[in-house]
Amino acid sequence: MEEHTSYDVFPDTVSRTAVMAQPTGVVYPNGAITAARWEERGLTPPNQPVPVPDYLGPDWVPDWEELHRKTPKDYVRAARNEKTGAIMYYYVPTSFVLRKLDKVARGHNWGTEIIHEGWSRELPSGDKEYVVALQLIIPGMFRPQTGVGSNTFRANNAQDTEAKTRAGAYTAALKNAAKALGIGRDIEEDEGEVATLVTERHNIINILYSKLRERGKDKEAQEVIKRFAPTALSQTGDLFSTAIEFEQLEPIQRELSALATRTAPKASTTTATPTGA
Repeated sequence: MEEHTSYDVFPDTVSRTAVMAQPTGVVYPNGAITAARWEERGLTPPNQPVPVPDYLGPDWVPDWEELHRKTPKDYVRAARNEKTGAIMYYYVPTSFVLRKLDKVARGHNWGTEIIHEGWSRELPSGDKEYVVALQLIIPGMFRPQTGVGSNTFRANNAQDTEAKTRAGAYTAALKNAAKALGIGRDIEEDEGEVATLVTERHNIINILYSKLRERGKDKEAQEVIKRFAPTALSQTGDLFSTAIEFEQLEPIQRELSALATRTAPKASTTTATPTGA
């Protein structure tokens, strides 16, 4: 495989592969980098505590307990194979990561510093990869957390632009740095639990949909499905629940359950005839 373009942050360059191989994500081109060399370039030294600004006060500390709280399952998303629809992995959206960082830093008291960004390689097809390496910085951290992310520009995809590719690489780097701190990391640890939850919700939705169709409530049930996941219904009204995205399962289940409750047949009441009447 062709080696990716070297980083040009320092005179001593380092390849993307070498950066990814660092256990802490910290860039060490050709040995240790002194704090002075980082400060010369306006960067926060990677192995030094991040100072707390005076305006936050002497007693200010991040909310580290927030990092230990489990990721709510409703924020988990599933990445699917474009051709087969099979779930490849689970992840959390960028909006969740940003809100979590705001909670940990008690507001917008966190930031990032770009260590490196640039096009890494270009293939004969015209596809090319953009790589971003950044430091996630929260006052009071033991040291900045580095994250590396990349995104591929596909020349034959009209929806791909270089600007979107760069933004995607930055987002990937930020999420990787946040994950190293613990944000969203429990998704991988609980992947079996998430998969079980997905299966259970698929089964419940299938049962609810079948019951509603038996009651002649096809149209109402289909309107619920179409509002959240229109591609999960065939032209004949058959439901393919596996086409429902993870984040759509809970609201569909909730609304189908409410519809089933409203349309449930009322229990019949009979009056017993007295013996000997």
